[in-house]
Amino acid sequence: MQAHILSIPDETRFWQSNGLTTFVLQWQNYKSVGLLDSIQIRTALGLSYPVRLSASAGFMHLSQETSRKMYWAFASDLWAVTCNTSRIVGQSLLASSPRFAYRNVSSERLLLSNGSFIASPVSAGLASLRAAVGPFNAVDMTFVPLPSALLSVYTGLANALSTLLRQNASAQAAFFELRVAASMGALPSAYAKRWTIGSNLLCGNDVPPNAVAFGWNTYFGMSSMCHSYYNEYIFPTRLQLLLAVLTSRRTHYTAVCALDIYASSTCAADYSAYAAFATTYNVSIDASRLAAARTATTAPSLVLYLLNNASAAELTTIPLLDATENEWSFFGWCYLYEWIVGLRDVVAFEGDHCVVTAISSRSHPLVFVPDEAKIPHSLSYLFQCVVQYITTVLLCVAACVALSTLAQRGHVEGLNLFELNRIVGHVWIGRLFLIVRAITAMWLLNTSTLQLTRIGYGTWFSVPSLP
Repeated sequence: MQAHILSIPDETRFWQSNGLTTFVLQWQNYKSVGLLDSIQIRTALGLSYPVRLSASAGFMHLSQETSRKMYWAFASDLWAVTCNTSRIVGQSLLASSPRFAYRNVSSERLLLSNGSFIASPVSAGLASLRAAVGPFNAVDMTFVPLPSALLSVYTGLANALSTLLRQNASAQAAFFELRVAASMGALPSAYAKRWTIGSNLLCGNDVPPNAVAFGWNTYFGMSSMCHSYYNEYIFPTRLQLLLAVLTSRRTHYTAVCALDIYASSTCAADYSAYAAFATTYNVSIDASRLAAARTATTAPSLVLYLLNNASAAELTTIPLLDATENEWSFFGWCYLYEWIVGLRDVVAFEGDHCVVTAISSRSHPLVFVPDEAKIPHSLSYLFQCVVQYITTVLLCVAACVALSTLAQRGHVEGLNLFELNRIVGHVWIGRLFLIVRAITAMWLLNTSTLQLTRIGYGTWFSVPSLP
């Protein structure tokens, strides 16, 4: 089968011509999607070659998933109408059909009768989730795109800091002397004395009650399984803490550190050092950009289960940016930073009752080493061999001419020696190889190199000018 690959604009026009205007990506954790990341390198000859940067294999992990209770995927619908033990066997999935499968039975009832994705009766935590969002197997889980205003705040700060550290050696030394905590675990002051029974939105009250003061359990995510008793952490970076310091309204850093259960004795002094660095070297964020980012980023929240006064499960939503508690917003910006750089996802759970927008657990970035064997260089190697052959022939003939000149004690026509390259090129080498050498020369003269330059603690790519 022949593959037809369209450019992104052409593919967009193709889908629009067929009546599709949006593409909404569904979140799930029952399979990992394989990805192949490559770049196109164009040579001076106009030839393009793909160079692989990374590759990850896709695989299913159905025994560890937690998302199919919300919607069991279209494949399960197909299974249900073809399985003899299903209540809708032989029915149709078209809503306009008189034999529509879900006309007399709800998708949630079918999910519960299956028993593979959620136990019946449901736990108290999942019951509170159902009451808030809506029936199971009818909840859309969609990725929330990153607001452009929030991304603009990050890119503006990252670019300004990169320029400063590249041009100012003292600023670079001061920045890398700023201390970074090994981990952070923040709790809003209003919940410090509460008890949690689970922080995974998709698992309900799946862990024994424990004091919130010991930290949140792991949130929902690609690798977060139910009944796993692990804490959720923030592993900060210098840029992340600088962003939190600049974006949080004027706060008392002692109060900020009081919300961090892993805070060190130097916590407040460390954050004050970040603020002093920003003041000393005039690092700031545009006020209009920051205001737009705050306005556009109101939905993401921490969603977890707490015990209420009646010792019952309560679905609790904690906004990341709380205007009433500036100290908590400091950690909210730390969460948003990890969303920006791709370490966390923000997912909207949209059911029949309402929409709950939650931030996921932290994903560990995958590390790839590009394979040098995947870099194509057969054509360049061929041209290199041709040039080496031409050079070798010229040297050999020139050596023979030099020996002949010495043997005849210089009794030769000296001007003829200037024709050596032309005669040897046409007679001994041939015009085809000379054309290849000319192409190689043009190739080298029109190809720029990318050099990795180190300046202090940092590295930058530099492009030297062509001769």
